[in-house]
Amino acid sequence: MTELIDRERLERLAAQISRPVLDRMLVQFADRLAESGRAVASAAAADDPVALRHEAHKLLGVAGTFGADAVAAAARSVETAVDEGRAAEARDGVAPLLGLIEATAARLKTR
Repeated sequence: MTELIDRERLERLAAQISRPVLDRMLVQFADRLAESGRAVASAAAADDPVALRHEAHKLLGVAGTFGADAVAAAARSVETAVDEGRAAEARDGVAPLLGLIEATAARLKTR
């Protein structure tokens, strides 16, 4: 299973921008994860594959930047399913993605 957070990537970021700056960015990222989760859930509930793909793609990018590898992998799965016309599979991927978002945000806030 993919780790929730890639600690080595965070350490590399900290070396580039300083630990205090990274810590502030991670708090903002955790908050943004919650917003992204709501947007993904809304797109899935509206049965809007275009919006779902868009939200999954945005989430994939930001999650990858901050080493949230499990979220990135799940978002990629949803995005790919939409791209390949597997709308039901994309919708089915939303619940696990939301669970990973919640777990990752909680982990970031307690680090």
